[in-house]
Amino acid sequence: MAAPPRVAVIGAGAAGLATLKALADAGVPAVAFEATDTVGGLWVYGSPGSPAYRTLHLNTSKGRTQFADHPMPAHWPDYPDHTRVAGYLADYADRFGLREAVRLRHTVERVTRAAGGGWAVHATGPDGPVQLDVEAVVVVSGHNRAPRWPDPYPGAATAEQLHSHDYRGPEQLAGRRVLVVGGGNSAMDIAVDASYAAARTLLSLRRGVWVVPKYLLGRPSDTLNGALARRLPWRLRQRISQTMLTATVGPP
Repeated sequence: MAAPPRVAVIGAGAAGLATLKALADAGVPAVAFEATDTVGGLWVYGSPGSPAYRTLHLNTSKGRTQFADHPMPAHWPDYPDHTRVAGYLADYADRFGLREAVRLRHTVERVTRAAGGGWAVHATGPDGPVQLDVEAVVVVSGHNRAPRWPDPYPGAATAEQLHSHDYRGPEQLAGRRVLVVGGGNSAMDIAVDASYAAARTLLSLRRGVWVVPKYLLGRPSDTLNGALARRLPWRLRQRISQTMLTATVGPP
């Protein structure tokens, strides 16, 4: 008979699965609560709550993203798309037998202190409310799961406002004048999509940023920085990286 879980993991995306694997390796019984009907978290395009858009790819190369004990296939592109990443996470769960520790379609409503110490996890599943008392709780539900809007801008805006969380593909921008606010990964991806589909695309940034291309000198750019990190001090690495970026894409 399996030992009762000592740890509750909230979320069965990449971090949740890695947490389950680490706990299993340490011999600690655990259970994960996943609100959707599959593992993979935010990478599952079309899953409830997922912000994945149709053109989404990794922004770090596969060699810098993969789990050490589960490499991505060598024939995959350097920057796999969301379909491959979601499948990769599903394969990871299957390879290490993690699915049996995941309670799908279980939404955690709250976590409270248990009367005898530890924590009481209150969830709602297909069969109704569930309570599980555990010694520890790991919250890995994803910081991108809920959209966050900035404080209201002064004045009135008549244009449609769309959060990146609700963006699904360039067809939403076709033939329109688009202003992308921000310089993060999603903003840059959507700005590129808009440059092909929209009538005009503008990018609004608070300050200048370094735009890092996916490839430098014919290699994934994050692998070059990793090679430098093993040999050079941080300030010198920064200076070299800035010089390379200025030469290839221009100053911030």
